[in-house]
This record gives sequence, structure tokens and C-alpha cells, in this order.
Amino acid sequence: MTYIRNRKNNECNQALERVFGSIKIDEINEFIDGINCMSHSRKEFYKYILNFRYEILKETQKVK
Repeated sequence: MTYIRNRKNNECNQALERVFGSIKIDEINEFIDGINCMSHSRKEFYKYILNFRYEILKETQKVK
């Protein structure tokens, strides 16, 4: 994630700008919650990691 935070690669920055708006983190969390064969703790772990990374991406979109 440090590479993304540095924003030194214009192609990467442009790709993130194009894709970031279409990320629907609530829908992703609901999808994870709907997986029946996964334990509650594993679901919480995956949602935590994905939300953490999502917030990092959101920060990089604010800092231009």
C-alpha cells in the first residue's frame, strides 16, 4: 500500500481514480456476510482488512 500512497506512478493513479468510485464496500461486506461456510471470525477478519485497505485508498484519492 506504500506504493499506492506515494502516488508516483501516473498510470496507477489514473487507474485508481477510474476504479475507486465503483467500489461499493457495503455490498462487499454484505457479500462476505452471506457466505454460509465461513466462520463469523473469519468474516470479520476479511471485512476488517478490506475496510482498512479501502480507507487507505480513500485517503490517496483525497491527497492529489
